[in-house]
Amino acid sequence: MPPHDRAAESAATAKPSRRRHVIVWIAAGVVVLLAILIATRMIAAHRRAEEAMQQKAAPIPVSAAAVRQGDLGVHLDALGVVTPLQTVTVRSRVDGELQELHFTEGQVVKQGDLLAVIDPAPFEAALERIHLFEPPPESVWMVG
Repeated sequence: MPPHDRAAESAATAKPSRRRHVIVWIAAGVVVLLAILIATRMIAAHRRAEEAMQQKAAPIPVSAAAVRQGDLGVHLDALGVVTPLQTVTVRSRVDGELQELHFTEGQVVKQGDLLAVIDPAPFEAALERIHLFEPPPESVWMVG
């Protein structure tokens, strides 16, 4: 083999080897950077946990007050869904305008309790129309 072919061949084999070395060094650098990033995150999380534990261990200030009788209001501010154990749908058998309500919201009612009064005027008028067009009793037509 001529000498210039040997030089070209060795140059061709050197380029892929050099590329591999560069890729390996870049990959190693990325791995080292990721390791540093993960380590700093873990150290920061550990510090936050220690600070939280120190705050929990701090003494809670307490004050005293005179004893008095009264209601203790319990208030809960939270988000959520309240699901009743039982539900009921209340509806009238007829439609009409409400005149009176005989219950308050939240009141316990029983079956048969009067809950509301609906305006009877439309129903009374319908009943009168039925009586107007109703044929007279048979006793009126009987001649006897």
